[in-house]
Amino acid sequence: MSVRCVVDNTVSHIEKKATSKLSDKDRVIIEESNAILDRSSDRSDKRGKNRIALIQPRKGGRPALGLLYIGAYLLDNQYEVRIFEFLDELYPLNIRYNKRIWKDLKNYDPDFIGFGVISSTFRITQRLMSKVRKDMPGKIIICGGKHATSNPKDLLSNDADFCAIGESEITMVELLDALNFKEPIEDVKGIAYLKDDKIEFTPQRSFLPMDYILRPAFELVDYEKYVDFRLQSIPGHYLRSGFIFGSRGCPYKCEFCTTNIRSSYRERSVDDLIDEIEWQINKFNIEGFVVLDDLFYFRESRTVEFCKKIIERNIKTKFFCHARVDKVKKETVELMKNAGVLLLAIGVESGSQKILDAMKKGITVEQIENAFKIYNEVGINTFAFIIVGHPEETEEDRRLTKQLLKKIKATNVAVNYYMPMPGTPSFDFEISNAKYLSGGNKFGEFTYTTDYPEFSTSVPLEELKKIGDEFQSMSIVDRNKNLFTYPGFITFLIKFFLFHPFVILKALYLRYIAHKTHQISRLAVIKDAIQFHKQKFKNPVIK
Repeated sequence: MSVRCVVDNTVSHIEKKATSKLSDKDRVIIEESNAILDRSSDRSDKRGKNRIALIQPRKGGRPALGLLYIGAYLLDNQYEVRIFEFLDELYPLNIRYNKRIWKDLKNYDPDFIGFGVISSTFRITQRLMSKVRKDMPGKIIICGGKHATSNPKDLLSNDADFCAIGESEITMVELLDALNFKEPIEDVKGIAYLKDDKIEFTPQRSFLPMDYILRPAFELVDYEKYVDFRLQSIPGHYLRSGFIFGSRGCPYKCEFCTTNIRSSYRERSVDDLIDEIEWQINKFNIEGFVVLDDLFYFRESRTVEFCKKIIERNIKTKFFCHARVDKVKKETVELMKNAGVLLLAIGVESGSQKILDAMKKGITVEQIENAFKIYNEVGINTFAFIIVGHPEETEEDRRLTKQLLKKIKATNVAVNYYMPMPGTPSFDFEISNAKYLSGGNKFGEFTYTTDYPEFSTSVPLEELKKIGDEFQSMSIVDRNKNLFTYPGFITFLIKFFLFHPFVILKALYLRYIAHKTHQISRLAVIKDAIQFHKQKFKNPVIK
């Protein structure tokens, strides 16, 4: 009956089968996890608190798969679960929508409230937690996600009762049971909490083998709407898109990136991954997938195996995934294209070797040039990510980046401001070197959003924007204009503005008033208009 981490080959959640061979260590982890899950399920009818709300502080065009993984385990252990997603309130008309979501949350009256928190949503989460304390006193608040792992103090000192550290599918089940039955919290692995005003950490929980993790509880959200959202899935393409993880963590240690503190790198077996791809295609009529792995093209043998099996099983779909530049073979890239890889996201970051070394990227400018030469020859679209504003970056470094972009001819170029995340070596450096937001000189006043870079670059914001605009203009293809190559997008656009003619005015406000620091284009305005309109849907209630 149980939809758990299965040790044998019996069918479980969404017809999922365990296929990989277990090491002795992994078998022990599975057995310990199953003991926790069995115990939870066996006494589920004796719980006094059974209702949990999982909150996504800022809803985007992609589902919060982290919450859906947590939700799968809670549902399987007879908890009542709902997911609530809030929209960006920098756009005033979204405030009314959020008030409705808040009303629904209060009416749901959960016993536990869980927040998925990344650094860019910490401030929003802080405000929501304060509102919970005011409007719904007595609720137990648990935070998980990257920011809870890297900076639990931020959350525990701002109304959170507990932080789940690292991957927390089993942690959440065990913690909720311990709270229900008044068992010692210190026996729950993988959490942080305050005791006598000091943060206490329990021992780290071991990672579950990837093939033995339940698939996300897609039924907790209106997944069909995310699939059909299209504009926030594969950039520049208008495809019904699914979302999937094939691995967790990253084997590299870039100084500014959260994977330094998140988890070790592990992979799903290729067969298990492709089984879910086929399931999503058949159930949701999916045309393409966003592979959310930090790095898809990493191990040559696995990439080749994946592509060959996609071709052998005659799976017709497209993929958008991440790759690096230091391990690129032309024959593998050709195989990737034949298997349906449509677009590769690549962290180029800079054309200056000095800056690449400062970031600890572990790559060379020559490797970047060679990799893009292969990608271009094979005909795979590329999405080059550039970072501007590194504290060591000079005008000469930016000249080298411009020179590199001219040479590699990336299909698309995206520019981000240098914004190291909490818990990373680069962020620790910034604590003592960064500027502060106007009106305050405390660490608590730092922003984690890319709209207002307040770190130790000497380049003014307006200048960074101009640099970013120039680099982005070096894209070979305008990804927004490329949408018009899809007849379905043109048809959709006509129908959308026929039935929603005033939506464009909302986007004009967003682009030119509320988000004045954003890069502006007319097509981006249209996309924003559609995005915020289509995001206004509620998630289903699981009976």
